[in-house]
Amino acid sequence: MPAPRPKRIGDALAHVLDAHLDAHFANAPSGVRDAARDAMQRRWTNMLADQLEVVRAPARRGRGRYRVAASAGDRSYGLLLRGTAPLDLVCECADFRSGGLGVCKHGLTLLRDLADDADAFERLARAPHRAPPVRWSPVWSATEPSDWVRGVALAPDAAVGARLRGLGAGPDGTLRVDPSRQTSQARSALVAHVAALNVGRAADPALAAWLGFEAEEQARAASLDTARRGRARALRRFGATLRPYQRRTVERFLARGRLLLADDMGLGKTVQAAAIAHVLLASGAAERVLVIAPASLKAQWCAEWARFVPSESGDVAPVVGGAKQRHALYGDTARGVLVANYEQVHLDLDAIARFAPQLVILDEGQRIKNWPTRTAQAVKRIHSSFRLVLTGTPIENRLDELMSILDWLDPYAIAPKWRLPAEHMGTDEGADGMRHLVALRARLAPICLRRTRAEVLGELPEREDRIHAVGVTERQQTAHDEVTPEIAKLLARSEKRPLTQREFLRLMMLFTIQRTVANGLGLHEFEQVFPEIRLRHPSESVLSSLHAPKLSYLRDLIVRIALESGQRVVVFSQWRRFLELAHWATAPALEAAGVRALFFSGNESQLQRARNVQRFHDDPDTRVLWCTDAGGVGLNLQHAAHVCVHAELPWNPAVFEQRVARIHRMGQPERVTVHTLYTPTTIEGRIAESLRTKRQLFAGVFDGDTDTLVFDERGGTLGALRAIYDDEVALALRGSSRDEVGDDTDDATADALEDVPVEAREDERGAARPVGDQPNGTTAASHSATTGATASLSALALSDMGALLSSLSVTTRADGGLRIEAPPETAGALAALFRGMASALEATAMQEQKGPNR
Repeated sequence: MPAPRPKRIGDALAHVLDAHLDAHFANAPSGVRDAARDAMQRRWTNMLADQLEVVRAPARRGRGRYRVAASAGDRSYGLLLRGTAPLDLVCECADFRSGGLGVCKHGLTLLRDLADDADAFERLARAPHRAPPVRWSPVWSATEPSDWVRGVALAPDAAVGARLRGLGAGPDGTLRVDPSRQTSQARSALVAHVAALNVGRAADPALAAWLGFEAEEQARAASLDTARRGRARALRRFGATLRPYQRRTVERFLARGRLLLADDMGLGKTVQAAAIAHVLLASGAAERVLVIAPASLKAQWCAEWARFVPSESGDVAPVVGGAKQRHALYGDTARGVLVANYEQVHLDLDAIARFAPQLVILDEGQRIKNWPTRTAQAVKRIHSSFRLVLTGTPIENRLDELMSILDWLDPYAIAPKWRLPAEHMGTDEGADGMRHLVALRARLAPICLRRTRAEVLGELPEREDRIHAVGVTERQQTAHDEVTPEIAKLLARSEKRPLTQREFLRLMMLFTIQRTVANGLGLHEFEQVFPEIRLRHPSESVLSSLHAPKLSYLRDLIVRIALESGQRVVVFSQWRRFLELAHWATAPALEAAGVRALFFSGNESQLQRARNVQRFHDDPDTRVLWCTDAGGVGLNLQHAAHVCVHAELPWNPAVFEQRVARIHRMGQPERVTVHTLYTPTTIEGRIAESLRTKRQLFAGVFDGDTDTLVFDERGGTLGALRAIYDDEVALALRGSSRDEVGDDTDDATADALEDVPVEAREDERGAARPVGDQPNGTTAASHSATTGATASLSALALSDMGALLSSLSVTTRADGGLRIEAPPETAGALAALFRGMASALEATAMQEQKGPNR
């Protein structure tokens, strides 16, 4: 039996790899060098997990060509080893090309096997080798737009007589390419010259892969050239007159065929996407389009496509029904547009592959911002020539959310992704923030397009924001405040060590309790209270018994808007239960005036939601739409209402603006009024202050012009919570003993934390990070609670689980399936809980298969 492979890079390779990294990153900041070593170690870990082996080697296992494959797989990768001192190793895999390290997990597999024979490894290090006529360097620029030809290097004699512009002498005496000095003709000439040189046994495998990539790029460019020639005629037949900035979007997309459209919410991203699809279809550059959107927006996409796009561009159909019906729809659609929702993608990947869409549009593309999720991984397996991502919030909390989106859109746009946090997170003075933003914006510019409302404000109606401070009852304030000491204790403990999963779940549950209590004890005690009052008249005495002044205030506000002013109003709350309370409180007054109120939340089927939205538009007596955040994404209500009410202050500023953008968007003919209710003496007062940093992060990357951004609070969920409870945490730290906030992790929990799995993989799929290696400063334990690290479930109190599960909303879909929704504050904790339960069940099943211990 072979000896087990070491989990860390062995000593025999350490000096080779250290010298290699030192040579590549000699002039980089120390943080970048450290990040490079961490990235190298992750590839070693992934190599072991994939059980990679050398499956083909030269006769003497020295310099030459190798192939590496997984022991259980049929796909192998070709490598070329030129030498080890310095390391000169090339692989054809995507990670070698995008990873920026000069080595990948396949290369590490080869080096590991060679290092097993110390004498042979030493001879290989001493053996001289001759530089090839052409090669590709895998180190990407951290300051310039990504272009693979920057890494092309020709030996001086290989460039003689080539008459190629855009070449400059490199530090090693080779001639390196500067694409900024090239015309398209010069680039084509260079590519042809490189292809002619990269032949025979010395051919560079990575360069061969890049030449194939360039051929695909040129084919796409030819199709786009056809689309550009026909765009004027196509847009004349489009059912809407595009504004100048919207026409520029079409031009930008037709330049590359890949675009992240990050316009502010309400600026017409759907119309721009429809115009792009229409131009491609009308010109013959594409025949099939797949739109992936939230389930609640499928009907809207179909309606807007039918409204704007002429029939010759193809019909549109939603992907609905059971698996057999969905797969038949994909198979029968030779031309046109299909609209699927994210939850269907992983079920239909094979059918989508056979459908072979030339254009894929991701609406609300932030749905793939978290790499380890099933949705993100499924979407990233879809291949298409043209790709368009629509989102008003490509970054909500962390830079790696943007990295995950770009991983599918254009994996080389800001390669290598592992370097971005080291290069941009934090400031040169050590403060929390971001740096070198000018360079980051320059690299994003070719692939990302964003316009703010301020830039097109003249085309939007005026907006008035009204803030309503609502008091609380004494009992409500007491219930709220009595939770604070335990929150502070847990946060103080997190300053000294990572929280266990049980502690993190408890912390998030307590935080959610304070948020629900801020809306009223009627919401916090909904299950006990609502069955008793739902059939009673909402008199003042009954309302006061709920200890929810915000509910009475909201009732009076709705009556003024919908009855006295006769206006339609969209009311948002994170909690469907609070909307049910509001509906009960306002129903007598609305019904007496013949006015109706409808719901748009996760509790209704897609068909019912579509009908409710249609009635809200068409029926003058339907004046109130109660919405959870299922209606805060992508829904167009600018022709139905111009008043919006937030029943509470959202935790995320992006959620706030997404809600408002349902009515404050292109096509809104009226002045928009936004009402926000909040209780300043509760957690909502503190949240109002914390929202600034999240706005800073987004604006700093996309909208600003400064090079450095300093945050007012620490990053991550725990950092944000510590800032909110800053005074209480400081008090807890000053007055605590080790037993109160110190390291009291029990042995079972400690063992569980040692077994935290690597959720993310960093190879040809991208550069997501394993637990405990987060660029935004979150602790390993806090991140594990949101990415599924397993821990001992026996320590989790049943009351905690009950509180978490009670926040779920479960509805039956039209196709018979179930839809489960959770509030943002508890979604991560619930996901961790379910994954932990799955791991526990799997472990139990394996134990049963093994039989009882003897």
